[in-house]
Amino acid sequence: MNALRIRRRKAAYQRLFPVENGQVVGDAATVLADLARFCGATRPAVARGPITGAIDPNETLVRAARLEVFQRIAAMIHLPDRTLFNLQEGED
Repeated sequence: MNALRIRRRKAAYQRLFPVENGQVVGDAATVLADLARFCGATRPAVARGPITGAIDPNETLVRAARLEVFQRIAAMIHLPDRTLFNLQEGED
């Protein structure tokens, strides 16, 4: 993939999820907070079964896939770690 396509894609993410002073603004903040919760942005990807406590490989793969999507968005918009945790604590 060439550098121009990468820059254009990154700019598109940044237009959709604008960050000002380290904070996502507008409706993008609401959407990103919802995605952070849904994708488990601050929880471990490894899931354990409720009865035996053994690792549940299927749920672990689901969590890892969701987390990867959120991490992609966060990387493209240069989301600071502190903002990530604030999103988790924010309103619905």
